[in-house]
Amino acid sequence: MAIPIKFPEANAVLEKPANMTEEECHSLPILRKDGQCISMWKLSPEELVSVNITHCVCVGVLSGHTQPPIWVEGAAPAEGVEIDGGRMLQMNETHELGTLGIKIYLFSDEADEIEQARASELRKRISAVIQEYQASGF
Repeated sequence: MAIPIKFPEANAVLEKPANMTEEECHSLPILRKDGQCISMWKLSPEELVSVNITHCVCVGVLSGHTQPPIWVEGAAPAEGVEIDGGRMLQMNETHELGTLGIKIYLFSDEADEIEQARASELRKRISAVIQEYQASGF
């Protein structure tokens, strides 16, 4: 099962219920912003395989008969967020190629100005290749 993780923008923690064990429920780091509570979850390798095959995730809310409005997204809450073991999400973007699509995520172990410049240059090169592909009429 996916586990909630800490992320740099988190500005609050929703504590797990006192009557639940750590195996049953984790405290939830969140970003409170614009009337929303945003959390980040880490999927296991097996879950990543399942998501790649099915393109689906399951969301469960322990709230009884209904649930509050929610959203699920496969992106970081902000650019430059630490995503795994010190790796940083530099930027992401989506391109449509006819009925196909490509989503680009650039990661780095450091988020300094040099890495930001490298990510920007790589993004420009990838965009140029995509534009060339689109112009070719495929």
